[in-house]
Amino acid sequence: MKKRPGRRRTFKKRDQQLEDIHVLSCRGFSQSQIARQVGLSQPQISRDLEEIDKIICPHDATERARRRARLLSKMRHAEKELWDAWERSKQDKETSTKEKVLLAGNVQAMQERGVKRQKTLMSATKRQLRARAVSLTPITWGS
Repeated sequence: MKKRPGRRRTFKKRDQQLEDIHVLSCRGFSQSQIARQVGLSQPQISRDLEEIDKIICPHDATERARRRARLLSKMRHAEKELWDAWERSKQDKETSTKEKVLLAGNVQAMQERGVKRQKTLMSATKRQLRARAVSLTPITWGS
């Protein structure tokens, strides 16, 4: 009987892979698709998903309550950031445009040379700022 090699992935690498597996699983990927993306076998992905389930859904009621409170805190913070971003998106947005302007001396010099197209040899840049109102419709979740 062959001796099995030691642990192939470090604890740090395993934790990162568990996080990646969890994200991909939440996005609806199958175990085979996850295995191809992460570089593990499908049975290993199955075992890792069981481990993730144990981590996420502990049987201890106090631990569940702690995690629920932590999750609610994160959600409140994310909701505040989303509302702030929404309010910023409704404000006028400043856009800038650049326009090349022929200098008076250059027009005369170009006419003397017989230049048909008015390309600028020496041009000044004129900047304009204008406010553009952004109109967005709010997203409603569920009807």
